[in-house]
Amino acid sequence: MANIIDKTKWELHLLKHKALLAEGTKKGLIHPYDSDTIARLRNVYYGGIPLSIILLSHPLCNGKGYDSATLISAGFGEDDFEIVYGDIDTLKLNPKLVDKYRQENDPTWNYADHAWAERTDKNNVTWVYDTTLGLVVEKSLYYKMERPKVRHKNDKAKTVDFLKEQITYQPESSKYALPLIIPNIEMSLNRTLPWYKEELEKEIKMFKEKVGYDSICQEVQDDIKRLYKTRKTQNPNQSNQ
Repeated sequence: MANIIDKTKWELHLLKHKALLAEGTKKGLIHPYDSDTIARLRNVYYGGIPLSIILLSHPLCNGKGYDSATLISAGFGEDDFEIVYGDIDTLKLNPKLVDKYRQENDPTWNYADHAWAERTDKNNVTWVYDTTLGLVVEKSLYYKMERPKVRHKNDKAKTVDFLKEQITYQPESSKYALPLIIPNIEMSLNRTLPWYKEELEKEIKMFKEKVGYDSICQEVQDDIKRLYKTRKTQNPNQSNQ
């Protein structure tokens, strides 16, 4: 009986969610990330990768709301904001998560906990940036969609202080890392949200040009060849693998 109730609640939530998404989009209360925010994120780096690439890539954000909700605030400019944590219906009512929670039998595991950014613009309108949803939603509408139970908030000052230790403004990364990271992001392009795919491709292209990606890849290949040749010289009897 519990599974039937779970499934019914989930299906009703999905119907409501879909209807509110359609209504909000039609009324201009839901939209993708704006170009100014993405432009600011383009020049901020996390792990050597521009935040514009990270935030436009759904596989890099999905299931990582705590991190990405904080990271996207680096693109908010002078606007006030806070990072909010709490349960949302999209997680709380998901039968797969409910079943896993029951199997784990761990009352301390808050499986429905999520994080999002709330940004107040110059017109005093507050917008929710849900980086898993990949959309910007007017706050009152988002709260209708998700019925969040808020447990904690970090204000702008605290978040900015935290980000100082996490982000850089130069693409500092090991030359051996980029040839591994970028292809993985490119291979996941088909899994990113369709309204960001073309924009993400452009961001990757711009980043490659900025850091001289092709030259880095060639340099890494040359280093590997030199290392292999050195090892062969030092161990002439070593059999090929």
